[in-house]
Amino acid sequence: MWLIALKAIAGNVLVAVSAFGFGTWLSRFLPDSFSRFTRLVCTTIGGFGLLGLLLFIVGQVSFHRTTIGIVLATGVTSAVASKPWLWEFGIRIHKIPAAIVAAVLLLTAFGGLAEPVGDWGIDGVTYHYVGPKVWLREGIIRPIPDNAPTSYPSLVEVVFGALRAFGGERAPVFSAVWTLAFFLAVAVVLGLRCGLSTRGAWWAAALTATMGALYQGSHSGFVDAVYAAFILAGIRTSDTRTGLKKLEGAEFEQAKMEAIFDSDVRLKEVCPDMKVTGRAKVGDRDTYTVLAHEPGGKTDTFYFDAQTGQRIAVDSEGPDESGKVVKANIFLEDFRPIDGIQMPFRIRIESPAANLVITLQEVHHNVPIEDSIFAMPSSEPAATATH
Repeated sequence: MWLIALKAIAGNVLVAVSAFGFGTWLSRFLPDSFSRFTRLVCTTIGGFGLLGLLLFIVGQVSFHRTTIGIVLATGVTSAVASKPWLWEFGIRIHKIPAAIVAAVLLLTAFGGLAEPVGDWGIDGVTYHYVGPKVWLREGIIRPIPDNAPTSYPSLVEVVFGALRAFGGERAPVFSAVWTLAFFLAVAVVLGLRCGLSTRGAWWAAALTATMGALYQGSHSGFVDAVYAAFILAGIRTSDTRTGLKKLEGAEFEQAKMEAIFDSDVRLKEVCPDMKVTGRAKVGDRDTYTVLAHEPGGKTDTFYFDAQTGQRIAVDSEGPDESGKVVKANIFLEDFRPIDGIQMPFRIRIESPAANLVITLQEVHHNVPIEDSIFAMPSSEPAATATH
């Protein structure tokens, strides 16, 4: 029993390291701005796909243990020769959500080492586990018709064949431990990219791991989670919006407008075409409405409190950086006197894309700042990293 389990584990370690090694071939094509954790995740998932592709191509000539071993050895050699920092985890671990993820993976490991049971009526057995008995003929891969738009085997099932060759019959099922782990790692990467904290991203992974519908396609030889990881990693790799960007045209004008922190006392300069259009209610406050146009192409409606004269709200409509017209409602609240000037310490922004609340803790006027901070960099800093 233990020898069978150790063989399955060893086979999976061999294939996983080989997949990472082939992934190092792809690492050079990833954006320099990627964090080490993002690079590790995308490298390994991409390497899994590349390993399956190479095994499939080689398998058209020979899919014996020897030829499979040569392909795997090539990947392992690449992994050993890779840069050490590619192996670094590079992300803070939060105990509670990490423990939930670890518990799910541990249960998956125990289930993967158990003796496979089932019949041809169970998809995980017939379609992915017993598969090589169908598409492997005389040591050569012979694809067969599958569903209408596909053929069989796919890249993942070819990797399953390699796992069986070196890890025995339980190795393909045990592989769910690390394939599910990397699917959850992609969830963390996307969570960070969408603005979650590391704690929030870990909780996203923990909640994902406990979703029954997702887990159903992640163990017992199913490949759904693997393909989902391919898709999500592809989405993250294609999202390279980071680093140095020189703004031009309307986008540049809009950025200049947003950088004017004292616009309340410079409105005539910033929006010379302001025109009073009437009165309106903002909550329970009576206001005067003023129409104005920004240099970047946006149209604003300012709401000035009829009693205090303070601008307490703004309706904005205009093109974003992609040219799409977007609307936003901005509310300025919790005014406090700072050096004799009333400053809003809470700013609420409501838009179809997101709702934000900005809360200020401290405001200081006329703090000395070196001009060099605003100098245009000569090139994108190599050390910049995003998730």
